[in-house]
Amino acid sequence: MNPELRVIIIEDNPDDVWLVLREVEHAGYAVRSRRVQTGEELSQALAEGEWDLILADYSLPSFSATEALGILQSSGLDIPFIVVSGGIGEETAVALMRSGADDYVMKDRLARLGPAVQRELREAEERKNKRIAERALEASEKRYRTMVNDLPGFVYRCRNDPDWTMLFVSKGCEAVTGYPPGDLIENSRLAYASLIRPEFRTFVWQSVQEALQRRTVYEYEYPILVASGEPNHWVWERGRGVFSEDDELLYLEGFITDITDLRRAQAEKDALQAELQQSAKMEAIGQLAGGIAHDFNNLLTGMLGNVDLIRQELPASGPVTEELAAIERAARQAASLARGLLTFGRRAPIAPVSLDMVQATNNALDILKQSLPASIHIELAVDSAVHPVVADFSQITQIILNLGVNARDAMKGSGTIAVSLCNEVTTEKYVKEHPFARVGEFVHLAIADTGPGIPAQVREHLFEPFYTTKAPGSGTGLGLSIVYGIVKQAGGWITADSEPGRGATFDVFLPASSQQPAAAGPAPSPTVSAAGRTVLVVEDEPQVAAVTEALLKRAGCQVVRASEGASALELLRSDPGAVDLVLLDMTMPGMTTDEIVAAIRDIDGQLPIVLTSGYTSGDTVSSMVEAGLVQAFLPKPYQSQELLDVVSRFARQQTHEPL
Repeated sequence: MNPELRVIIIEDNPDDVWLVLREVEHAGYAVRSRRVQTGEELSQALAEGEWDLILADYSLPSFSATEALGILQSSGLDIPFIVVSGGIGEETAVALMRSGADDYVMKDRLARLGPAVQRELREAEERKNKRIAERALEASEKRYRTMVNDLPGFVYRCRNDPDWTMLFVSKGCEAVTGYPPGDLIENSRLAYASLIRPEFRTFVWQSVQEALQRRTVYEYEYPILVASGEPNHWVWERGRGVFSEDDELLYLEGFITDITDLRRAQAEKDALQAELQQSAKMEAIGQLAGGIAHDFNNLLTGMLGNVDLIRQELPASGPVTEELAAIERAARQAASLARGLLTFGRRAPIAPVSLDMVQATNNALDILKQSLPASIHIELAVDSAVHPVVADFSQITQIILNLGVNARDAMKGSGTIAVSLCNEVTTEKYVKEHPFARVGEFVHLAIADTGPGIPAQVREHLFEPFYTTKAPGSGTGLGLSIVYGIVKQAGGWITADSEPGRGATFDVFLPASSQQPAAAGPAPSPTVSAAGRTVLVVEDEPQVAAVTEALLKRAGCQVVRASEGASALELLRSDPGAVDLVLLDMTMPGMTTDEIVAAIRDIDGQLPIVLTSGYTSGDTVSSMVEAGLVQAFLPKPYQSQELLDVVSRFARQQTHEPL
């Protein structure tokens, strides 16, 4: 059964309303909608109901998306706002996004609406869960403060024998210990010392004696044995010795209070705080990892490009050729590390489609079996009718292989890897126990081993890049961080459960999809040579720009270069139509990618643009490609043939003199 989606649609054309809502329904939602056409109607709708999504035409006769966005922001509600328009310009769209709109979709490209809705709803849910976790932490702190102010307790006066014979006990004693005061006075039924857990009695006695010698107060926490037999009861005690004028100790007096609930609240608060800190830490590490990968990939693009150039000058075989191949292999291993960092930071370009998870799991296990000794067995348990998921096929394979190889290494040659796959509906109770999970329908992939388990101090760092317990040279420490990034990028989450001596279980949750699994098709191949095309290379890294120019010229292309956006635009304005393709790096100084692309479109609306980067968001690229703003994306580091294929496929078919 498809989840219900409550939608406000701002549109004056009934036919467009039907088309837009039908596209959302095709994305797997049961839509309940309310159409509005004025600011008053929108304000009334926001006040009268709860809504999951707002879809707005850019311009109505008496209302606009800009005004609607202002009303939504004034309401303080966090509702995804997507502009669906037929005539909005790119500059206007960029301005709307800067003002707070979450996305925009052209009416002639409504096929992009479903994925855009799914992405924005997922991000809104993540923001909601973060707010819930923050509110839970705030409530926990409030409860903590309240308990401090309202602690139950009792006052006492006692002698100093080890039994702590009570001379006086107030009536609060029974609320704390379960025993009425009369049971403790003069040890009529039992001595207070017998209520202190045996392993803490020496500590309490010594603390009191040291305080008496220093003539200071004593203060400490310890567990007690209560009358009901209920375990884990803790008290806090503060007291002092009362001395005569001759400095003789007369008795002890003090206050004892129950802090059991306080300690539980503190533990809860600490757990929530740790969860938020861990999330923030992983996000920060992801940003850092992505930035490192960007610089790394620029260097590797230059290295691999120069390898291609040198190879073309050498004979097919020989010692230098073999040494060059060794350099290339090392560079490609480095590129694999960079891809791992990008995956962890959720900045790796991907091609998500609706996947049959059973088939994807079986294919991955077939590959995994090739790396396992005969003494390790795989047990597979699959529920009937497991839902598809929207993900990148190669990344699902990578999840299973990385977790499977980790399980193999943990078991040191023998044991069982248990893999299970099922549909699961997560509840509010589950989300409370796992603050960054979400309520809904998910596909649950579990991979368990029979190894020695994972110590608690290791579990805290499991998903951090380059953290490994393996010996030097035995691994990069990127395996689990890559899995973490893949799962987050797909809109899911991963948990690890382990106890020493009982193996480890990794649970992966991916959002279920109502779409039918997509059929794989052959990749397109170029049919035209790149020779004779003029390419404008917009790249601020001199090494990358130089090697790209050399590779293109060797293939017969004409090349012009610009080191930043403003000079590239000046070149295009000076001779419109002279360039057949722009190869644009996405991290340029001075101007953003959106600004450069919008300016190129103003100069030449048909000029092909190919984006390239060593660090980018897959969603950003795919949305620009689907909107027709750019034609393709070429990730760094790229091989010479990949570069030429892109130029052959997308450059305009004309020849002319270079700029």
